Amino acid sequence: MHPQFAPFLPSTFTSNFPPTSLIQHAFIHLPCPSTTTPHIGEESSAKKAKTDQGNVEEAPNSAYQAEDADITLRSSDGLEFKAHKYILKASSKTFCDMLTLGTNDDNATIELTDTRIEDSEIMKQFLDLAYSKAMVDFPLEKAELGSLPDLVDFFLKYEATFPMFWFKASQQVFISTSEVDPLDMFMLGAQLDSVDVCATAIRCESDREWDTSDIATNGAGRRHVLDLTALSLPLMERIPSRYVWALLRASSAVSPGENVWHDWDKRESNWWVLQKRKIAKEFESLMKSPDCKK
Repeated sequence: MHPQFAPFLPSTFTSNFPPTSLIQHAFIHLPCPSTTTPHIGEESSAKKAKTDQGNVEEAPNSAYQAEDADITLRSSDGLEFKAHKYILKASSKTFCDMLTLGTNDDNATIELTDTRIEDSEIMKQFLDLAYSKAMVDFPLEKAELGSLPDLVDFFLKYEATFPMFWFKASQQVFISTSEVDPLDMFMLGAQLDSVDVCATAIRCESDREWDTSDIATNGAGRRHVLDLTALSLPLMERIPSRYVWALLRASSAVSPGENVWHDWDKRESNWWVLQKRKIAKEFESLMKSPDCKK
């Protein structure tokens, strides 16, 4: 058991938490009268943030300051999100274990310390999904992919099944209806281990190509971003090998003897849409085959 949990668990407790390298929290009990609100300094309260232009915008935690909240999540950048235990328990197996076995005190604070996946932006996105608020705004450009891969890592770390399910559903909606980067969406789907999301990314109407000046292409400019033969090694290493194998095999199967992604922009549009649908269907079939099981 990690020493951080020791003061709050019975001596006979056998931990079923994820490996301690993944969980670096501490519970801080903040007893206070029922008529007051826990106060951890002025900087940690709900606050406004100034943009570079001097405008004032809502802080990420501004929507999570409910008076009837019974648990506080303090993000790695110091903002406090007041939430409800029943929401966290329903949304995350890890939070459920922590709150069930760790403490029954109201107004406790869970300190989150991972600067990459536990900052205020990630916490807001997680809670928005946990509380079934509007879907996460999906990025339309590669440069705007932002923290979404980190949000996925948060889901995986905390076994946040329901928010992850909702997030997958939102991906498929946005991929199907928006001008997205199909490679970004394919990589995100692979990170989620979602064959459906990856297949939707292959089928999507949005097509992108590497710019000739893009160093990541290693000289393979003007190639479709889903042409894995044009992908740089660092990018390819970020995609699980099962997904790389299935997309390469599917692309080859629908167009034996040639690279179906080559000169895609010179193809007749209806033909190209049909080819992508064939690739997606073959990809789904391969991912379900015995050869592709984990």
